Amino acid sequence: MEDYFDEITEKHNLTEEEAEKFDELNVEDFREFIEIVALKKATSGRLQELLRENTKTDRAEKKWEFYIQENEPKYEPTDYLPNFFKIRAYPDSVWEIQSLETGLNDVFDAVPRYFPLWIEGTSAYSLVGPENLPAELEPLLKVDDSIEHKFETWAFEDGAASDRRIVTGLLNKQLVWRGTQLHEECRAVRHNGTFKLILPLPEGGHVQKTLTGEIIDPDDAQTEKVEGYTVTRDMGRGIGHRYGHPEVKLYGRHGYAFISTGWLFTAEGRGDSVIEGDAADDLHNSLGKNNYGKTPNRRAQFRQWRQYLRMGQGDDEKLVGEELAQMDASQWMVFKRPQELHLSMRPPKNSEERDELMEVN
Repeated sequence: MEDYFDEITEKHNLTEEEAEKFDELNVEDFREFIEIVALKKATSGRLQELLRENTKTDRAEKKWEFYIQENEPKYEPTDYLPNFFKIRAYPDSVWEIQSLETGLNDVFDAVPRYFPLWIEGTSAYSLVGPENLPAELEPLLKVDDSIEHKFETWAFEDGAASDRRIVTGLLNKQLVWRGTQLHEECRAVRHNGTFKLILPLPEGGHVQKTLTGEIIDPDDAQTEKVEGYTVTRDMGRGIGHRYGHPEVKLYGRHGYAFISTGWLFTAEGRGDSVIEGDAADDLHNSLGKNNYGKTPNRRAQFRQWRQYLRMGQGDDEKLVGEELAQMDASQWMVFKRPQELHLSMRPPKNSEERDELMEVN
């Protein structure tokens, strides 16, 4: 350290003024300087900014005032795309049907558990009309004695006539069933007590499948294009699926359909055996290491499932023809497309913005 200290003036070609200032120091001052100072790389632009910050005393004082006073954040309008849609129209009707006191397993051996049918005691509630119910249910329900209710009256006005749990249960089932009916590829799998929609691999299919599509509003000349994203991934010990989880929530008589996305894993890639527990945790960790666990394009994923479920596509959203499967057009939920803005908040990004805010405040 002493040898280096003695040679600095000569080795670094210090000017006469710099050499005089340096001679005022001793070895211990220099040692302390080396110990406490850290060197970092900076662009020339950043160096210029630091010079301005440190050479203007009034600016330094203002900077201190800025950090100790309470200032408003920077507001700016941005596009807002939530992960939910408001329900604009509920199903027209719900049918109350007496069951033949058979077990729930008998019913759900005949139809999937996500079929829009709810069994409560000896009563069944269905969003599918009696004439369209699968023939497998005829021995289990007294279809001929069904009672039709106006859905919104039954759900929100009759009080004791319906339980909020039954209402949300039926709407949730209908939304999951909607995905499976609209697309042959789409499959519902039960995971952590809920049904999630995935795209399984066909026999001999390939992983890292990418979806693309378009959402077209019939009343709007603009076409909203949807980015593609990976929906399956080979994890070695299983196949990862990017799922969509639709869920209806009610606030008063206002309903909203949320769509969350994430990853789940199946052994063969066809949804028959969902991997859970420690094995699933290990696979999630593997996704994280490769950045697949992150969701930088969550907006694209939400738009994709929204397109798949035909949600929020304008006044002509109600489906027709073969797309309706067993459900009448009047029984589909219709969703309001979000057309909103919100104000994002962030700290000032540079000195100019900071000074501008300080002048305002």
